Amino acid sequence: CRYPARYFWLTQQLDLPFLQQNYLNECQTLPKGMTKFSVVFIGNYLKNPASAFGHILITMQPLNTSRLLANTYSYGAKVPNNENSFSYITKGLFGLYDAQFSKSDFFQQDLEYAKIEQRDIWEYELNLTEQERKLIEYHLFEIKSHHFNYYFIKQNCAYRTGQLLEFIENFNSLNRKTPWYAPDNILHQLSAHKISHTTPLISRVNYYPSDQSYIYQNFKTIDPNTQKKINQSIQNKDLNQLNNISNDQKIIALEFLLKYVNFKHSLQNKDTELATFKRDIIKSRISLPITDHNINETNFDKQPPSSGEKPSKVEIRIGENLDLNFTLFHKDPLNSQTDLSDEFKVMKFSYEPSKNSFSTDLISVRKLEDLSHTSINE
Repeated sequence: CRYPARYFWLTQQLDLPFLQQNYLNECQTLPKGMTKFSVVFIGNYLKNPASAFGHILITMQPLNTSRLLANTYSYGAKVPNNENSFSYITKGLFGLYDAQFSKSDFFQQDLEYAKIEQRDIWEYELNLTEQERKLIEYHLFEIKSHHFNYYFIKQNCAYRTGQLLEFIENFNSLNRKTPWYAPDNILHQLSAHKISHTTPLISRVNYYPSDQSYIYQNFKTIDPNTQKKINQSIQNKDLNQLNNISNDQKIIALEFLLKYVNFKHSLQNKDTELATFKRDIIKSRISLPITDHNINETNFDKQPPSSGEKPSKVEIRIGENLDLNFTLFHKDPLNSQTDLSDEFKVMKFSYEPSKNSFSTDLISVRKLEDLSHTSINE
């Protein structure tokens, strides 16, 4: 019961009467009945350097149970509160933080990432055999109290998750020779792996947008003229801008505004002006008829990160001069599959042979305006 993964593996290797798989059923603390196994990718978060590359989780969901109650295992470092930037960077690079897997229900991760930090979530459901699933499940049970040294560049959440996934037959995630490892690497490896000639390892990808993504996607479905009125109303905290549009469009605008202020109010709990604006929206909406229109019914067409380009990038540009570039981690805003709308580069090396010029960018972030629709006032 203390080392179930090792015991389970031995029962498959040795035909001995005292090694029986059904003996594990007597272990009361072991998880039982897990049927759905998923690797979960949390989108990038630039407000925290450690989260700029995204985050990887593992979830195991019992039959007939909500995904929000799935057992979730997350690997991370234990960082003290109010850690200064220099200490944070130094300890992260040289493995001076203690780290381990922590177990929780998925709704806690959903609250932290999708509701508070406003990060999109992709769930990759995997086609695993019962043997593979149990080996990973039991091994997580074995190591959940084990302590590791956390290295930000390589031995991070993606690396430790990759170690677990090597219980999958013929799946080699740690054979990379590079000194870095990013969550995107795991996603691309999962997408490329097949359990047979015709069956991929990934059975399904589910997308769970953040509240902010819902807001933006809802906004795109609204008539451009009504969008303009909504922006004016938000900017002035005044609903008079909606007086000269039809009742149907006004209802759409008010329902969106109510959703918007609820979202903003959750981020700004003490904003009394926003609370007053919300009351005005509710009063205006209840004075109008009930309709079948539901602004929450939004179709999302955002592709998973694994369908886009790989994070490392090599470029050869030929113009007046030859320019050679290598970027360790690159998120391109022109790539429609990326979950990051801005450009984000880490460790870009450039060399111009004609000038014998060499340059390095440690970190490069470029904010680009989203011109796909009229921007909601922030």
